[in-house]
Amino acid sequence: MRRIRLGRVRAELLRSDPSNVRVADVAMRWGFLHLPRFAQQYRDHFNELPSITLHR
Repeated sequence: MRRIRLGRVRAELLRSDPSNVRVADVAMRWGFLHLPRFAQQYRDHFNELPSITLHR
């Protein structure tokens, strides 16, 4: 289940405008309430920080 949510966060970050979107808002929208833990899980899964994904 967490992998699916991580994938959804990634998809949303990739299609978002970094000037209008914050990683924290996207993560929380998908149910990740502990942001440091989310960032570590995201990095472990995708080998990059969510902020890097947002700025692609």
